[in-house]
This record gives sequence, structure tokens and C-alpha cells, in this order.
Amino acid sequence: MAPTKHVLKLSAIVEFFSDSDEKRLIARGENAVESNHIKSFHFVPELLLIRGEVHASMRDRIYNVEVNLFKDGAIKDASCTCHRGQYLCHHVAAVCLFGHHNISVTDVECRWAAKKSKEEEVKIIDVIYMGKGHVSCDTRLTEAEITNFHTTLQQYGTAVGFTWLLGPEPTTVLNLITDVEDFIFSEAYFAAGDKQKCFLEKNEGFYNLENIKAVQWVTLTKAKPSESLLKKPNGLVGDNAIIEIKCPYKFREKLMTEELQTDHSYIVYCDGDELVLNKNHEYYHQIQGNLTICDRELCYLFIWTPPRKFSFEVYRDKDWIVNLKLLENFYLQEYLSYIISNAYDV
Repeated sequence: MAPTKHVLKLSAIVEFFSDSDEKRLIARGENAVESNHIKSFHFVPELLLIRGEVHASMRDRIYNVEVNLFKDGAIKDASCTCHRGQYLCHHVAAVCLFGHHNISVTDVECRWAAKKSKEEEVKIIDVIYMGKGHVSCDTRLTEAEITNFHTTLQQYGTAVGFTWLLGPEPTTVLNLITDVEDFIFSEAYFAAGDKQKCFLEKNEGFYNLENIKAVQWVTLTKAKPSESLLKKPNGLVGDNAIIEIKCPYKFREKLMTEELQTDHSYIVYCDGDELVLNKNHEYYHQIQGNLTICDRELCYLFIWTPPRKFSFEVYRDKDWIVNLKLLENFYLQEYLSYIISNAYDV
């Protein structure tokens, strides 16, 4: 049997995605095809035009893709209705790969659509499990009896679950953390002229810890971009110190003083009988960043495991401040631009 001659050659697809930053899209496109995300496909040979519909990987959304070919089979241009699709995206790669395997030079105009699954009737849980109504008491209790029961339980403190269960509903309304993905797909983000500014303004002040008095919480509501990259310290001590608490999972069932004799990969390690600070560890940079941002001189580092707990004092390194500019440049030029450019490529 003679081999099939493809209208859209694999070499043409590779060439179209030849940029080193875009080669990864071919792999993602393959995954989309293998995951049955191609919902429809239409090839018009007279126009050398391919149209396809691709289901988003993580959302209930369909993107429309168009690919125009040259007569020699090379890709002329392509577009997608996703945010990234005016340049290149994995939805385009998926349609191209699907076309490579499903169009031959002998094909006339062809269409393909995924079969729709039979819709199942949605039932609520009460319909599925129609059991008899449960009654815990022989008679229906009055509000006064319930209140009296709750008052009696209160003498046992919070050890009895019913004390909490029968308590009054909280009067304060929690401000839930905004989902970043939902915000990026919001109308406000679409309409914003300066999307970077819009993103930064929206992500200020999510956490309100004013009513939590266990520690003096740190809230950087007017943080610079470099400060936003740093994890806030667990708390403040006096006017010149912070607290940082670590619970290393890998040492959960081991005696740290013995393990740290040979394992020098953690934030601290043992050199004989002396506990030494590992300045190459990421926690060291986290602590120095927090000391710099909070303008404090000392960090009380508490390390806890079930078998053992101990503390270590870490002092501020004045020379570390040069790293803030590096963090700010990375955040603005690399991280934030990547998030924005890839927000709709899902």
C-alpha cells in the first residue's frame, strides 16, 4: 500500500512553531488531541482553509481556530479566539496536528465532529437517597429546651462538639480570597488598558488579619512588586524582630540533632556541637527579605518536629538589599508578563 500523502506536513507544523519559546506548544497540542479536545474539524481544499473547535483544558469553554495554508502545504497564518491566539497557542497546534493525521491530498471538502455524549438526568441527593426522616428525640424540642441544653454544655468548654454546633451564627462576613484565574477572565481585566496595573491593584489587601491577636501579623497592603514576591513573616516581636516558624516534614519522625550532623541541605545544620546557619538555603533569603522589607534586625527562627523543637537567631544582612531590585525586575519583566500572556492559554 502506498503511503498517504498529507496536505499538512509535519515539517510544516514544526517550522511554523520553530521559535524556541513556542516548541512546547506542539507537545501541548498533542496532549489536547490525545485528550479528545478537538470538538469539530472542517477542511475546505479550494480555499486551503482549516477550521476547528478545541475545548479548553481546564474550563468549560470552546475556542475557534482557523489555519490558512499555502499551496505547497506550508502554514500561511493561523488564529484562535483564545487570548493568546492572535499569536500562537496550543489550540492552533492541536488543530494542525489533527489535520496532519486526517487530511490527505485525495480528500475533498470534509467535516468531522465529536459525538455528543448522551445527557444524563441530573438528580439532587434527596431524590437519590429517599430515606425516612430521621428524628433524634421522641418529641420536638422547644427553643427554650435547646437553649438550656446549650447552657449546660458550656460548662464543659469546647471539648463537647455540640457547644460549637448549637452556638450562634458568626456575625462577621469573611472576605474570601479572589481567585486569580477568575479575575483574569473577568470583564474588568478585559477592559483594563494597563493590565499590569489592574492586576497589581486587585491583588492588594486580600488578607484582613486585624482581629487575630495570637501574634502581631504583618500586612503589606502597599507592597512594591519586589515585596509581593516575598512570603510575609509569621509575626512581629517588639519593635525590632520578626518570627519565622518552620515544620520540616522530612524530619517528622527523626531526631533532627542527629540528622543535621550529616544532612547539610536544610536552613540549619550541625557542625559538631554547634548549630550553623545555611546561607545558601532558600529560607535564608526569605528571612533576609522579610527583615529588609519590615526594616528589622533580628529573626527568631523556630523549627518544630514531633520529636524535637529548637530556635535559632538570624540577624539582618545589610548587603542583602541588592537582591530586591533583582526580584522586582524578575517580577515585572518575567513573571508578571508570563502570567498575563499565558492567562487564556488553558
